[in-house]
Amino acid sequence: MVLSKKEKQEIKSYRIKEVFISTAKDIIIKEGAVNVSTRKIADASGYSLGTIYNYFKNIDELLWQVRSKLIIDINNHIKSIISSVSNVNELVLLFSEFIKYFTNNPNIYEFFYLYKLNPQHKPSNVSDYNIDIISTFEFLLKDGYISRSDIHTLSMTIIYSVYGMLTMYFSQNDTMDEQILNTQIESIIRYLVDKHQKI
Repeated sequence: MVLSKKEKQEIKSYRIKEVFISTAKDIIIKEGAVNVSTRKIADASGYSLGTIYNYFKNIDELLWQVRSKLIIDINNHIKSIISSVSNVNELVLLFSEFIKYFTNNPNIYEFFYLYKLNPQHKPSNVSDYNIDIISTFEFLLKDGYISRSDIHTLSMTIIYSVYGMLTMYFSQNDTMDEQILNTQIESIIRYLVDKHQKI
C-alpha cells in the first residue's frame, strides 16, 4: 500500500509529537515537572525550540499530553500486578501497589497532584484524568457489601485518603513511612468495607 503525501505527513507529525511527549515525560520522571522547559525538551529531543511550537501551542498543552500517557502507564503497571479485584484482600493489594508506584516515582506524584496545569490549555483529544481504580470496587456489588449508589462515595473516600497520606509522606513533615502508609490505608479500607457489610 502506497501512502499519500498527506498520510506520510500525518505519520511524521505524530512521530515528532510523540518524541516531544516522551522526552518531557522522561524529564518529569527524572528531574520533576518544575524542571521541564521547552528549551530542555528541545535540547534533549534533538529538535529546535521552534519545532515544538509547530506541534504544541505552549508547554501546558504538551504536559497535558504527558499526563495522559502517564495515566496509561499507571493503569498498565497496576493491571500487570493485579488484573482484577474480587475481594477485600486484593483491594488492599491494589492500593499497596498504587502507593508503591508513587513512592518509587515521587516526581510523577508531584506532577499529578501538586503541579498546576492550566485547564484552558488542555487539548480536546486528552481524556479527563482517570486512573482506573473506581471500577475495582465493583466486586462489592456482587458480594452485597454496598449499593451501586454508594460505590462512588466509598471509593473516593479511600482514594482521597491515599492521596492525603501520600502528600504527608512526601512532605516529610510527619513520621509517615511507606510501611505506616500501607498499614493505615489497609485499616481504612477494611473499616469502610466492613461498615458497609454490616449495614
